[in-house]
Amino acid sequence: MLDSQTLLRDRIEWLYLIMILGILFSLNLYSKYLDYLEFKNDILHETGATVINIYHKENQNILRLKTPNFEVFTSSKENLAQNDNIQITLITHDITFQDYLSGFLTKSFGIEKLDNNNFSISAFLSSQISAQHQNQTMSMLYNALFLAVPPSKELREFFNGYGMSHLIAISGYHLGVLSVIMYFIFNTLYSPIHQKYLPYRNKKYDILLVTIFILFCYLILIDLVASFLRSFIMFVFGVIMLRSNIKILSFETLFITVLFILTFFNEYIFSVSLWFSVAGVFYIFLFLTYYQNINKYLLFFLFNFWIYLAVNPITQYFFGAVSLYQLLSPFLSLVFTAFYPLSLLLHFVGFGDIFDSYILMWLDFKIPTIELFASLYFIIPYIALSIYAIWSVIAFRIVEASFVGFNLWLFITLLNFS
Repeated sequence: MLDSQTLLRDRIEWLYLIMILGILFSLNLYSKYLDYLEFKNDILHETGATVINIYHKENQNILRLKTPNFEVFTSSKENLAQNDNIQITLITHDITFQDYLSGFLTKSFGIEKLDNNNFSISAFLSSQISAQHQNQTMSMLYNALFLAVPPSKELREFFNGYGMSHLIAISGYHLGVLSVIMYFIFNTLYSPIHQKYLPYRNKKYDILLVTIFILFCYLILIDLVASFLRSFIMFVFGVIMLRSNIKILSFETLFITVLFILTFFNEYIFSVSLWFSVAGVFYIFLFLTYYQNINKYLLFFLFNFWIYLAVNPITQYFFGAVSLYQLLSPFLSLVFTAFYPLSLLLHFVGFGDIFDSYILMWLDFKIPTIELFASLYFIIPYIALSIYAIWSVIAFRIVEASFVGFNLWLFITLLNFS
């Protein structure tokens, strides 16, 4: 059996790749900068937009809007709903190019609701999901799980309290479940056709190609969510490399994936969801690098706990919310492994509300949390050591000691506050 090869063989190939992607990155960034200059050309900018989410305040609402070129937050007293199409005038004063790429908050006026005459598959599926639930919170939860519709602030805070925010952000896990389901369905349907008419073709490769096409359609449907985009590109690379006998599960693959995403989607350099997704995959690869040869049952048990502890310092730097219930995160992740495909199937057959009463009881439970942010002076060395741990077992052990120490400090501090 041939040993798996690496994707790039030497520094010259790396240099060529980085030069090519660097040129494409610059061209795409310049194109976006021209769009920004056009946006800034007038103090008032009129544009069409779609309401992605609404955050309710005491006397007004904060709208999250998506326009053809950027995302924007603005306040409004208008009676609007998710997926509404509107015409709006934005004030462009003090908006920097970084703001333009990453999303910004600005004042607006002249909001006019437009007729939603254009058929949207995403809006149709969203309405089908919502129709199976009498409670708006449940509709919002499942729309987040299946269509990447941003959940409410309350839902986000609840799942942050359990350390489960990564489970309601569509990413690699969800892609894995969907690809397994599709592979099983297509294999069942295609096997008799392949055996009778196309025995000369590679059946597995044909099924993977169809799966890639369906996943690509889903990626477009959920509007190129950064974390799912990363997973999709890695999946495509994986299929190509598997056929070419190239090593799939490697840091090299992850790095090239990130380069491709940032080259063609410059704005994702500011996407927290992308970097969380990358961090999750990075620590999975790091874990497998040093623990792949241990007992498989022990590996299965240790995996979720190790990944949770390793990523938690980065999570605490961005979000800060900490609760003792976050210690349940590894167990809840295992439960979610069964819940996600089951709930997806139930929505397909029209029984998506079966778990609603139980989930609502769970959501009614108030989680005591405090804010405790990780220091940048800890995070930077931690990430640097984690990267160095790819080549150094000593660095790897220091990383493990660091995240164990960090999590002990985190929860001891929490107990002192209680």
